[in-house]
Amino acid sequence: RWLREAENLASQINDLEGTSMVLSHYGRALVNEDPGEARVAINRSLAGARVVGRKSTEGRCWLALAVLDQQQGDARVALDNVRRAKGIFTRLGMEVEARKCSDLEEKLKEQVPRSRIRRSIIRIKSRSERVPNDHNKEVA
Repeated sequence: RWLREAENLASQINDLEGTSMVLSHYGRALVNEDPGEARVAINRSLAGARVVGRKSTEGRCWLALAVLDQQQGDARVALDNVRRAKGIFTRLGMEVEARKCSDLEEKLKEQVPRSRIRRSIIRIKSRSERVPNDHNKEVA
């Protein structure tokens, strides 16, 4: 609740940097409780952080989006997002955050091949449903 109040105050005084930081905290606090609301807040925070050049907040947003994507089973997108976050944290010298990204990146790398296999199976099934069933034709 207090994060929403802080967001309102920052918005009232047109503090885009403050709004972005508060939205980042708010979104990350909601990741497990309300992923939809978390994603909205994090995306708003990310947009604001990019406008004002708040790189640490941008990195935290990319990391939070990676966690949300992983929870929703989209390991490929999560991997892209965690790599964005890791790059930012590494450039900023934020070692603890970069290490968190590396840990998540390793987990995601293990998940990506499985999601590729799943997509391949779906494509194969889809193709097989479109192939005419020639073995039931009568031979003249």
